Amino acid sequence: MASISPSPSPASSGGYLVYSGATDFSLIGRNAPPAGGKGGASKKGGASKKGAAAASPAVGGPGTPELRAFHRLGSFSAQKLSLVASGTAACHGILVNENGEAFAFGRNEAGQCGITPPCAQISTPFNLSKHYSALIGKKKVVAAACGKHHTVLVTEDGCAYACGSNKMGQCGLGGKVDTPKSQKAGADSEKPVELKQCDIQEEVVSVACGADFTMFVTKNGQLYACGSPQYGQLGNGTDGSFNSSASSIKMVFEPFPKPTRVYQGFGTEKVIGVACGHNHSIAITDAGHAYTWGFGGYGRLGHKEQKDEMTPRRLETFTNRFVLPDNGKSCRMACGQTFSLITAFGGQLYVFGKPKATGDNIMYPKPLMEISGWTMRSIACGATHTVACSEKSTIAWGSSQYGECAFGAGGPKSSANPKLVDDAEGLVANSCAAGTGLSMVLMNDPVDKFPLYEPPEDTPDVSAPTGAGAKRKTPASKAEPAQKKGKKAAK
Repeated sequence: MASISPSPSPASSGGYLVYSGATDFSLIGRNAPPAGGKGGASKKGGASKKGAAAASPAVGGPGTPELRAFHRLGSFSAQKLSLVASGTAACHGILVNENGEAFAFGRNEAGQCGITPPCAQISTPFNLSKHYSALIGKKKVVAAACGKHHTVLVTEDGCAYACGSNKMGQCGLGGKVDTPKSQKAGADSEKPVELKQCDIQEEVVSVACGADFTMFVTKNGQLYACGSPQYGQLGNGTDGSFNSSASSIKMVFEPFPKPTRVYQGFGTEKVIGVACGHNHSIAITDAGHAYTWGFGGYGRLGHKEQKDEMTPRRLETFTNRFVLPDNGKSCRMACGQTFSLITAFGGQLYVFGKPKATGDNIMYPKPLMEISGWTMRSIACGATHTVACSEKSTIAWGSSQYGECAFGAGGPKSSANPKLVDDAEGLVANSCAAGTGLSMVLMNDPVDKFPLYEPPEDTPDVSAPTGAGAKRKTPASKAEPAQKKGKKAAK
């Protein structure tokens, strides 16, 4: 790919939605045969309307299989959104309109779309803000993130709310969560959580989710974490492991259900951004430094070794003369399942870990030379693919089993190296989000040129939530988490 001259970035990260990837979210990553053809067709099928996806050659199969090219999405085809969100381990997504209302769609087996009792999936985006109006009120949602089985929203007043599975304490509700040893079918920890306020008293400005953990960045630059500590991904100095058996070695990992400050590693530096992979994290600070921690396999932490890090460790690459520009404020970062991405000088994208199914591990940050000279406006990763917005192009690469790279019916399904999304060439993309089997991009201008996909109406009848959850006013505890020793089970 040849370099092109940079164009000014738009003032807003919002825009008009285009979507690619799976439409039968309940079958992502599973071997169950799809109902009606490849890609996992919905039982009801998508509605066929004038200009709808049913007539589009980019839809690969009968019923409603994967969308292998960008499509407009139902009633969101003409309205402008302020943000989109998903997560590297998530098979669901969040849309937020200009009024600050959050809508959820995708897999809902653990209630992660905010609907309980849970169901297999929600194809038509569900208005979370309206359903939980007694809890959220008219507050605008300004940030969101998705884990494998949970969702977190942040509102304009700095409150955080979560729903879905809280089995590992990833919803950050505080209280007690059963350890894996005591968890049984039907226990409270197994029950999906309706949207509730997270147990964090500081004002939250952004959030990121791994598979079973959550990271919160506060207004004063502090980082808080909750959920599974198994690989050190909470950055609190422990993996929470201990031997639960007196007669044999049976390691379990104690969850951290209350958001706890990550106080080690950063010194006096303030955290201004964080991103999460399945079991690792990367953060940038106001000093222009980058830190990683958690599962170190394949070199995804960028420290030239594969060991797990229990606390944030500074990346040597971005120190001294190579500190991140603009004190890290213009830096973009994202994590896949086994790799990490971060932008540095001039928007150059660096990669480390294992971004391809084949080839050597990249043990420390290296420039991705295929797109050297391109300025990355936004980047997002699913488990095995990446989407990037740069100048007047959208770029994608990685494994694309469900068409999430949006190369179209006539293009390759996947690409080991960065490749232009031809249908979006010449269009300014403001921001993007990616999950397992799905991609979302917000275009600066209306997207009438793209075909329309009408998702089926499969949202179940839902009653009002059982409780609104009182706002917590008690100051956060300053106590450090107790460290429990024990040998970690094999990964």
